[in-house]
Amino acid sequence: MKPRVVAQGAIAQSQVQMFKPEDIPPPPGRRRLWFLLVRRNGDTVVAELSRPGGITDGGRINVWEQRIILAPIPVGASVPVTANTEETDPVDIDVAPRDDQ
Repeated sequence: MKPRVVAQGAIAQSQVQMFKPEDIPPPPGRRRLWFLLVRRNGDTVVAELSRPGGITDGGRINVWEQRIILAPIPVGASVPVTANTEETDPVDIDVAPRDDQ
């Protein structure tokens, strides 16, 4: 047996079901799969949210339906940390496609 097949079988057997299938509502209409793609480019991190539009028989994405390029982040950037450990209000970030793509 190939190692990959053995590993996939072991992973499948070790997973614990968190929710009953009947408790999960079916998605409305077509499912939309998004990828968060991240790469380092010199001193910045570049990220994008992308939705595939087509996949080859070999499982490779051959066209993107939508791509949302996020603002580059300097590698040295850090999130300020405070001593306050109380729960804060959720942060809502609007994500929308850019018109110039």
